[in-house]
Amino acid sequence: MNRGALNNSILIHLAIIILLFLATQLDKHKVIEKFEFSLIEKEVIQVKIRPKIIINAIKIKANEVATNKSVREVFGIKRKAIISHSETILVKKGNTITKKEDDKTLSIDDVDDLPAPAEEFLITSMPRAIKEFRPDYPRWAKEKGITGSVIFYILIDEKGKVRQAKLIKNLHPELDQLAKQAIYRVEFKPAYIENEPVAVRIKYAIRYVLEN
Repeated sequence: MNRGALNNSILIHLAIIILLFLATQLDKHKVIEKFEFSLIEKEVIQVKIRPKIIINAIKIKANEVATNKSVREVFGIKRKAIISHSETILVKKGNTITKKEDDKTLSIDDVDDLPAPAEEFLITSMPRAIKEFRPDYPRWAKEKGITGSVIFYILIDEKGKVRQAKLIKNLHPELDQLAKQAIYRVEFKPAYIENEPVAVRIKYAIRYVLEN
């Protein structure tokens, strides 16, 4: 073997030795990460009854009973639905004047049949009683010396008729009732705005006075 070949062989073996050495050093510096784990068993609960899905449910108390209340309908529209005061009738959104016609009518003291009173500051002539009616004055009330006034807040329509009477000062339950019956029989000359008769509300008193 010549000298050149020997030198090459030595270099090759030396290179192999160096590579093996480096490989062993790299293995020493490797980081081994360890993870601990454990298996946790969970109990599976079986639902025998399928849950109910309720959409738009309304909660009703146990003591509440659904009742069907009859609603009294009347042909036409309510006064409070009207938003205009001219000859052209305008109604609030959601109201209508079209409905199946019937033969029902409003009672005289129905709130929707009562006339709308004019503002007092517009009145040029206030109503005046032209035919008064005195209520019964029971003997027991006279013997007990019960005297005084029963005051009402009354609604008089454009024809001078009392349409509503609200008690604002009482005297005695029985005397109050007799006074209320009497006030509906009183006739008035109606209130006026210029030359037009109008409805108006006023205070009116009926007095119980002992006669000598």
